[in-house]
Amino acid sequence: MTLFKFESKPDAENTDLIGNHTFIEKVKNEYRQVFKNYQKIEELFPDLEPGTNIHFVSEVSWSNHELIAHLLTITGPANIWFTTFALSEAAARILLKLKQSNQILEMTALVDFRAQNRHPEAYHLSKSLMTDIRQYPNHSKVTIIENNEWQIVINSSANFTNNMRIESGIICVNTGATNFYKKWINDLIKHGELLEDDKKNLHN
Repeated sequence: MTLFKFESKPDAENTDLIGNHTFIEKVKNEYRQVFKNYQKIEELFPDLEPGTNIHFVSEVSWSNHELIAHLLTITGPANIWFTTFALSEAAARILLKLKQSNQILEMTALVDFRAQNRHPEAYHLSKSLMTDIRQYPNHSKVTIIENNEWQIVINSSANFTNNMRIESGIICVNTGATNFYKKWINDLIKHGELLEDDKKNLHN
């Protein structure tokens, strides 16, 4: 049973604007696949098209934090929210460089409650970079990249660790999905629970 659902309306357009981009609820789907060392991430995602869902599968070619670093070269400086089950020191150091170079403006994270014990150095390094961070029983892996021009959701199987397995996911580019993910992430970070009012609103 699912708690929440996000539904697009195929025949409607949302009039909300992000910069010069309109949320298109009738989204375009693209499918991209990369095998071991076959393509660099820059070749797989050379640009982003608003109103597009990009479905992808990757075999040990790059990691989640590397994907985010690349997408930030397209979007420009942005605020970041993410959830992860595992967080490595290598990923935390990439996030540190992105924060120090002002590519990441503010960062908020929800991590699994065992992350601090598994990788204490990574957790404490990340904590020093965050606007807010919370531990919670979590297995989701969602990243939001948001500024005045772009609202991007990455929902994938990849943690914030060096990738050693096949991973798959979807990148939603200015499709109107961002608020759905940001709402429940913020609820968990601020309140430690999914709020009943928000559950009702998301069902409606």
